[in-house]
Amino acid sequence: MKLLVSQRLDIGSRSIGPEIESLMPAEPDERRCSVCQFPMIPGISSCVNCGEPEIAISIAAPQVPTITPEEAEQLRNCHIRTRELLRRMNEARALEYATDVSGAIELYESLLNVRVPFTPPYRRLAIIYAKAKRFGDEERVIRQAISQFGGQGPGGWFVLRLAKILAAKRAGRRD
Repeated sequence: MKLLVSQRLDIGSRSIGPEIESLMPAEPDERRCSVCQFPMIPGISSCVNCGEPEIAISIAAPQVPTITPEEAEQLRNCHIRTRELLRRMNEARALEYATDVSGAIELYESLLNVRVPFTPPYRRLAIIYAKAKRFGDEERVIRQAISQFGGQGPGGWFVLRLAKILAAKRAGRRD
């Protein structure tokens, strides 16, 4: 709200004139006093009209982000791809529980070949290889996971597992 130099604005018992005109924000997203709805002046922590401490409310409508049709198509394709990867992972897990370990290994390996962006396929495959005493494959999967996710956060389990494998190798308990 911008005041003209010749205008005077009467709010309550006070009269506000051109002396504060330059201090009032002109943007539509101006902050207002929660008591008298008078525009808050930037840098002043209380309302110049009623003296109420600043508890500002916004009078502007929220900005809704928009995306282009190309971005929408990219998001749709990413969503479809992620759902397919999760479907394959769930299928591998079901095969694993049904004791079809070779089918589960095949599906997990196919997921690793496309470098899935989540850790469970790597972890499950490493566990399957450890149970089957295929330590070379287990180490390969763990090293691939570390290169994909790093050693922090979700990749931390793989670092610990690799340390355990290397310690067992040094002790002569693994090939």
